[in-house]
Amino acid sequence: MQNTKENRLAQREAFIPSGASKIRMKDGAAVFYSYTNTAGQPCALCFIGTAGKPAWHYRFHSHEGRRKRIAEQITILERRQAEKTKRREDARKGHAWGVGKILVSSWGYEQTNVDFYEVTRVIGQTMIEIEKIGSRLADGLSAAPSAMSDYVVADPTVRTGQKSRHRVYEGAISLSSYQSARPWDGAQRYRSWYA
Repeated sequence: MQNTKENRLAQREAFIPSGASKIRMKDGAAVFYSYTNTAGQPCALCFIGTAGKPAWHYRFHSHEGRRKRIAEQITILERRQAEKTKRREDARKGHAWGVGKILVSSWGYEQTNVDFYEVTRVIGQTMIEIEKIGSRLADGLSAAPSAMSDYVVADPTVRTGQKSRHRVYEGAISLSSYQSARPWDGAQRYRSWYA
């Protein structure tokens, strides 16, 4: 049996108790079924989208608890939809990063690493190509904050040749699971290391 929308909706029927009241979100993001079990306890189940199995199926201590849980789920789904709509609109508008824009990434666990990148190419509305560039000590520092730290700024004259493509998402790009980069504001950045 294929996992089509019609099959999932048919599968859903097996979970819905007879006599349950149906509560449907206007945009169809979720459907809730509210009922009272054989012990007289208020219960509800929630199906997200066209899923065949419930996202949750709970028994509640009170009718108010059930109402509150359904309202919370609706709020979560509405927030997700608003974020999704915003991301789509942002993608349609594109990003405002042009060639030459400097990005900064500050990352690390026991030390603070600072990397700078320059946009070398704009690819459509949501993609850019970047090249890792160098950094130099910030001007005007009479002494480093400690023996194993300093402040740095970008140095676009130092080219590494390390280029990569990235999708711009909510004003940033993801470089790895632990590192992202955002537009650099020109301010010096703290950097530290261990011997």
